[in-house]
Order: sequence, then structure tokens, then C-alpha cells
Amino acid sequence: MPAADVGAGAVAPAAEAEAPSPLPAPAVAANATSDASVDPSQGSQQAKSAPGAPKLDPTLAPLLIYEGALQLDVPAASMTESVEAVIDAAEGLGGFLLKRTDSHVEVRVPSQHFRTAMKAISKLGDATGRSVTAQDVSEEFHDLAVRLKNLEAVRDRLEQFLARTKNVQEALQVGKELNSVAQQIDQIKGRMQFLKTRAAYSVIRVTLRAKQSEKKIVRGPDPVPPASPRKLQVDWIGRVGIGDLLSP
Repeated sequence: MPAADVGAGAVAPAAEAEAPSPLPAPAVAANATSDASVDPSQGSQQAKSAPGAPKLDPTLAPLLIYEGALQLDVPAASMTESVEAVIDAAEGLGGFLLKRTDSHVEVRVPSQHFRTAMKAISKLGDATGRSVTAQDVSEEFHDLAVRLKNLEAVRDRLEQFLARTKNVQEALQVGKELNSVAQQIDQIKGRMQFLKTRAAYSVIRVTLRAKQSEKKIVRGPDPVPPASPRKLQVDWIGRVGIGDLLSP
């Protein structure tokens, strides 16, 4: 016990002697502040890596399915050319044709070019109708991702059980469960792929109508007003009785 007291007493003065001056501390703080002001991105990276900082989950990113509809009036003689022009506009932006008729066409375009495609197609005629809808499937996609992760974990455990089965009956039972889980995994993957594809390529439906030709109004000759009777300025002509002979 006394030796421990002496050692502690010997270390204490050395620690006090080597204690740094309080002056450099503000200088270090100033340098840290100036570095952060020079490179803001560095500070943001430090904030992301700091303990307790929220981590972004890529599966929670918005997943939207856009659909657009256009109604165009075009000359009756150019209906077919207008349908082809709609298809060309979609393919020029990386899209493709879904179906077409003589007056209706449906195309898919990459979602990042959806607005550009809507503007380009609307210029192919007189746009008389326009609508855009967006379906948010983010929650469904996230739920499917969680279910998929859980089912894959169950599949891995069943595969381990199958490797340790001791008889045919156990192997058949585990294999049946394994097959059921595998089918559910395939269904979920298919649905997730469908949602991603629908979100990646937006649908645009275009309905074409023939313009109504303007009817020209043909005006006939102006009607000739009836001649008004002439007024005679000489009173004695009326008294004589020849006024009726001079009227038209």
C-alpha cells in the first residue's frame, strides 16, 4: 500500500509538468473551422459517417409509375402519317410501340424522357385533351423486398436441413417446404421486376381525331330593294291626273 501511494504521488507531478498550455486549443478549433468552410462536402461526409446519423435506404426511394394520355386533332388525310409520327417520336427517345389502330396508338418511353415525349407528341396536332397520372408503388416494392429477404433466409435454413436429413421421409418433407418457398421467391422477384419495369418506362396513349372541315358560307346576291315611288314636286301634275303615269 505505501509503495502504491508513492508511485501515484510520483506520477502526479509529471502529469502536471507535461500538461499542455491552454493557448493552442483555440488555434486548433480555428483551423478546423476554416477547413470546413473551404470544403463543405467534406463536412457533409463527416456528418453522414457520424455515429447516430440516419442512413439512407435505397429501397425506400420513390418508385412512381407515370401514364399519360393525349387527344389530338389532325387532318383527315394524314391520320396514318400522324400515327407513324407518334411512334417515331417515342422511338427517338428510346421508347417502343405497344399497340396501334387507325386512330389510336400506345407507346412506352423511358420515364426520364416522359415530359419531353408528351411535349413532342402534343405538337403533332391540335391537342384538345391531356392527362397525366402517377402511381406510387414505393411501399409495395419495399414490402416485397423485406418478404424476399426473409424467404431467402428460410430457404437457406431448409437447404441446411435437407443436407442433414437421415431418411427419405424427412427429405421429402423438407423438399416440399423448400419447393413452396422457392415458388414464393420467384413470384416476389417477378412482381418486383414488373414494378421496376413499369416505373422505368412510362405509357403514353394517344387518340387521334380527324379535324372538322370548315364549311364555307356562300352568299347570294344582295336582294334588290323595291323602288320607292317618286315624289312629284309640281302640284299641278297631280291635279291633272298624270302622276300615276310617271310613277314606276
